[in-house]
Amino acid sequence: MSGTTGRGSNYINASGRNPPFLFKGMPVVPGRVIGKFASGLRDTGSDTAIVRRGMVDDDCLTGMTRRVVLFEGSVQELPGAKIRVHTPYLVGEIIAA
Repeated sequence: MSGTTGRGSNYINASGRNPPFLFKGMPVVPGRVIGKFASGLRDTGSDTAIVRRGMVDDDCLTGMTRRVVLFEGSVQELPGAKIRVHTPYLVGEIIAA
C-alpha cells in the first residue's frame, strides 16, 4: 500500500498476513538473489522487496532510493537495486530496496 508521510513524501508500507510457509511463526521461503542462496520473508501486504545490502553488488545499484515504512513503524531511505530473484512466488528481474 503506497501513501504519504503527511509531509507529502511517498513511502511504501510493509505489512503481512499468515502465509503457508512458517518458520518460528514467520513466513520464510527459500530462494536465490543474484544467484546466491537466500531466505526470504513472504510479505503479502508489501509492494516492494527489501534485500540485505551485502547480497547486492555495487554495479546493481540504480542510484535511486526508496523510502519504506517497516512493520515496526520506522521510516528508512534505502538504495534501489536492479536484481534477479528466484523464489516460489516470483522469478525474474526486479527493482528492490
